[in-house]
Amino acid sequence: MKKIDIGKITEFSNFNNGNDGITLYKKNKLNMQYYEFTKDGVHVGFDVPSMRNITYTTRIYIVNNTVLNEFYCSCTYRNTKNDVCKHIVASYIFFLNELKDNIKPTLIYDFSQLDKLTTLNEKDILNNADTDYFKVDYFLYLNDIDNILLEIKLISNKTYSISNISEFLNSILSSSPYPINKNTSLNISINSFNEKDRAFLSKLLTIYSLIKINAIIVDNIFFNQYIKLNYYLFENLVDSLDENNLHIKFKHTLFDCCKIIKDDLDISPIISTDNNNNITLSLKTLNIIELFSGKHYFYHDGSIFNTSSSFIKTYNCIKKLVLDNNTSYFTINDDNKNVFLNQIIPKLSLNFNLKISESLSNIISIEECKCKFYIDKVSNDIVIIKVVFRYGNLDINPLDINSLNISILRDYGVENKVLTSLNKLTEYKNSIYYVIKSPDKIIDFKENGISILKNLGEVYYTKKFKQYKLIHSSSYKTSFSIGLNNLLNISFSFDGITNEELYSAIKNIRKGSKYLKLKDKGILNLDNDYLKEINSILKDLNIDEKELKNDSLNIDKYYAFYINDAYSNNFKSIGELNKSENFLKITDDLSNISNIDLSPPKNLNASLRNYQLEGFKWIKTLKEYNLSGILADEMGLGKTLQTIAFLQKEYENNSLGNAIIICPKSLIYNWFDEIKKFAPELKVLIFNGNKNIRSKLLDEFQNYDIILTSYGIIQKDIDVLKLKNFNICIIDEAQNIKNKSSKNTISLKELNVNYKFALTGTPIENSIEELWSIFNFLMPGYLYSYSKFRSIYGDQENYSSSNLNKKISPFILRRLKKNVLTELPPKIETKIMIDLNNEQKKLYYSYINKFKEEFGFENENLNDKNIKFKMLSALTRLRQICCDPKVIFEDYSHGSSKIDTLMDIIDEYIKNNKKIIIFSNFTTVLKIIRDKFIKNNIKYTYLDGSVPSKDRIDIVNDFNQNDYNIFLISLKAGGFGLNITSAEIVIHFDPWWNNAVEDQATDRAHRIGQKNTIHVIKLITKGTIEEKIFEIQERKNILINSIIKDSELEYSSISKMSVEDLKNLFTIDTL
Repeated sequence: MKKIDIGKITEFSNFNNGNDGITLYKKNKLNMQYYEFTKDGVHVGFDVPSMRNITYTTRIYIVNNTVLNEFYCSCTYRNTKNDVCKHIVASYIFFLNELKDNIKPTLIYDFSQLDKLTTLNEKDILNNADTDYFKVDYFLYLNDIDNILLEIKLISNKTYSISNISEFLNSILSSSPYPINKNTSLNISINSFNEKDRAFLSKLLTIYSLIKINAIIVDNIFFNQYIKLNYYLFENLVDSLDENNLHIKFKHTLFDCCKIIKDDLDISPIISTDNNNNITLSLKTLNIIELFSGKHYFYHDGSIFNTSSSFIKTYNCIKKLVLDNNTSYFTINDDNKNVFLNQIIPKLSLNFNLKISESLSNIISIEECKCKFYIDKVSNDIVIIKVVFRYGNLDINPLDINSLNISILRDYGVENKVLTSLNKLTEYKNSIYYVIKSPDKIIDFKENGISILKNLGEVYYTKKFKQYKLIHSSSYKTSFSIGLNNLLNISFSFDGITNEELYSAIKNIRKGSKYLKLKDKGILNLDNDYLKEINSILKDLNIDEKELKNDSLNIDKYYAFYINDAYSNNFKSIGELNKSENFLKITDDLSNISNIDLSPPKNLNASLRNYQLEGFKWIKTLKEYNLSGILADEMGLGKTLQTIAFLQKEYENNSLGNAIIICPKSLIYNWFDEIKKFAPELKVLIFNGNKNIRSKLLDEFQNYDIILTSYGIIQKDIDVLKLKNFNICIIDEAQNIKNKSSKNTISLKELNVNYKFALTGTPIENSIEELWSIFNFLMPGYLYSYSKFRSIYGDQENYSSSNLNKKISPFILRRLKKNVLTELPPKIETKIMIDLNNEQKKLYYSYINKFKEEFGFENENLNDKNIKFKMLSALTRLRQICCDPKVIFEDYSHGSSKIDTLMDIIDEYIKNNKKIIIFSNFTTVLKIIRDKFIKNNIKYTYLDGSVPSKDRIDIVNDFNQNDYNIFLISLKAGGFGLNITSAEIVIHFDPWWNNAVEDQATDRAHRIGQKNTIHVIKLITKGTIEEKIFEIQERKNILINSIIKDSELEYSSISKMSVEDLKNLFTIDTL
């Protein structure tokens, strides 16, 4: 081992990594994967096994044969120019000690450029149509393996030798004369040759050009009159050689008009006898010459053969046999005759087409091989197969070891074909029989295997095997009913098998079995559509197959709709299907809500629109059947009114009991006012205030029809509230429990409630897991456990929404304004792209680069846990710079192009007395805009999360009824519960990750009562994080529709993005 210069190593590595790298090099064998020379140096790649048996990938770039210029390692160490990891150190030492003097530049041919460099224009050909072409003579000199020379000569009225092939090719490329001698030059170009020769020269010229481009020494390949052909050059040129003018010189013999044949040579061994009746084996070597080691090209008798891969294998076998024994002729004496016949010949037959001489019949029997199969069924339903190969009067069992001592020439081609089939059809073998034990294999053999054996020989089987029974049934019966216990009862009947056997059948289907052995009955074919459909239903309903042992399955009746749809539309093998009257009624009623004879409450102070009447009926019908649901109408369609109508109807029917409505704190007084407006008979208690006030109010619950409170209060007082009994629970803005682990969600599930309903315009904001959380409150277990739900529906690549839609569609009612409110004015959306001003750009660029450096973006193995939170915070900073850098830098004084654009937009609207709502995610931004309005005497109102909920309605009414021009609202505080139909213009100053949140805010103006067209303006700074957020919004738009319509589900959540996805948000686009 060469001495290692530790001083040199420490120039680019710290002392510890340097020492560790030297140790790694000494103790572990590095594997070089590739090397590639460039003009200035060499790239080398390694696999480096560490001392902990982990393999890392390294790449180093060495210039001037010693200088480490570039490097990469797949480990997590943060490599810099002055401090590299031990794996790179080990790779560098390996290069210096073992590679530097042993690798040389290798030409890499890019033959895809052949046509590009020397394409001949059709016009050029026509212009030379009358030219007398030169003819090319090709001379191949076969000197040794991997040592082939090509010489070309030109023939016109005489033969011209090319003494310098490089000068000749340069002359063609430059269309300049080529000097034959001092007195003679030839005016030649690529057009001076016929089509066949022109194709060859075009390829040759391209190769010549590529060699020069790759800075390879030309004389290594083109020297004097010769071209030295390695395998790659030969393979690309050989098909272009004109066979009529091809000459091959082998040793001292010159062959003319040589052929290039794409076929294999015949080198089959011949088995014969000599004069003493000894068996002989001779190999037809035929003076075959291998042109390139291990490649396809061979020379024989004046021709070149381009052979197949299988021929290479055969040739290598013969070559080894001949070289090992130094002869191509073998004599087998009597002592070795049986070994040769029964062991050597079978192995030779795998690679060769053996040729048997007729003289061999003088000393051994040569008979045709006939196959016979004997099949029987023995105890424990095991099938055994005995195979016999008959040669004349001699029977051979190939499993019998004594069969190797028979002096007969066997047809191993036939025998091997038979044995291969038996090995596939059976499970194992002993010294006499092939054996099949499993029901799957037995039935597969009976239905398919026997016909395979009949094609190979004669088949005989016993009565026991013939009587083997395969059970098929076509008589099935399925029944559905709603039992006295208010549960859905399902029973399955499969003619000929018991409930216990049905359980075993489903259990074996899940194991992947095709058949089930039934005691004293035979074998049941599990490839049965009815059984598969039972299995599918059990899986979808999350029912253990053990339940099949009972006479019927008893499950929650909210599964009735999914099962009814499955058996009505999907399953085709149900046989007799019985549905009870109560089952039909519940499924028909909820499928045809509009046909239900149900009048609205008498004392409701409102007229319900048709779709609102249907929503009222839907909630009421769900309650009558003890079911739950989500009213998911688009914002502005009156979910609150439909719910109040339902509660008023329950009150009039004396079935309201004690109801509780839970909503965001900011909406408590909205609900209170709406109930008083539309159902004044209902007594409503607002359960709010400090702890002492709430404690006193607890005793008042029984005196009120409805308790109105917030999610926050439920969370604080759950210990006392869970002791109360509520008949009906309504949760508004149900997306507040989208996080299954939040305190809101956990507390809510502890309430004692008989009937539960949810209201939300956005049942999904970011992911389908949010939908699971809401359903798990309403109908626990209906959408499986969270982990199972994730495993079924959480894979975005393979997700199909159709199955989920069928499960949830009976329990989600969603209508869109465009479908039910045709009189509602249109909503026009405009995206305005804004360029940051120069100072903003500088700040944006500098912060992008600052964050990249801070987070170590060059490290390909960033730690998700440590970096993700910081990246999210950094993205917020970038968004704020896009709005106005003053949000971050108090002394910033260069203005904001976005605020300037906003002022230009609102100026025109204010002149035309239009009312405008401006939403922003940042209250700091709203306050900067507010200061601008004050300075410009623009009348405005303002609302953010700091405004008490009881004051919100007064502020909204003030804006609607008075002459304020603009309403500044924070997106989070004003996104729901407000009715601002006096506004015609909605401006989203900065984008939020989820478009549904922005839509919900927009619908404060675009709702019932709006008379004017709503113009929605989104301000987006060009080439920034904002533009990327807008793209994410567009990908999310399909999400809510996928609940109801069968479409591909695609979503993205900023909180769930990978570090790699987040890194992409820090890229700099053209600003």
